[in-house]
Amino acid sequence: MAALHSPPFEIAGREWRFELRESLNRDELIMSLKPHGEPILALIDVELQGARDLPKQRGSAECRASKQQLRAIGAIDKTDSLTVRATIALPAALCISARQRLGSFLSSGAFSDVILSVAGTSIRAHKAILAHHSPVFKAMFAYKMQEALESKVTIDDIDEPSFQQFLR
Repeated sequence: MAALHSPPFEIAGREWRFELRESLNRDELIMSLKPHGEPILALIDVELQGARDLPKQRGSAECRASKQQLRAIGAIDKTDSLTVRATIALPAALCISARQRLGSFLSSGAFSDVILSVAGTSIRAHKAILAHHSPVFKAMFAYKMQEALESKVTIDDIDEPSFQQFLR
């Protein structure tokens, strides 16, 4: 049996794949979860659907089980199908939220399309993100208002640190 690979899926901003392959002597199935790119430390619980009396294998990116054992406990069904459920626990430092990723765009100014002038400070931002989080910005950018046409918004009624807090 050639190794089977799942389509890639994303966890914590990293691409992962599930792989199922036979051992060299062909009597075991080896299931593994692999991050694309650099290896990382992760705790992985593997559970086989339908399996009776097979303890969860914890803390390893790889799970080995004999085909005979898998059939005996009902993990491999009549059609030779195997369903695997894996839970992955990653270090908190790798679990970057969408809010943090968007915050990095704000900090770097990457792909910005509007300049906000607040208390004499120019802040590069993104119209779509501002419009998504504020009905005022949404209305401002949805119509041909001066701010939308010039991609510059002057805000006079708030200090810069408070506005930075609003943006985050």
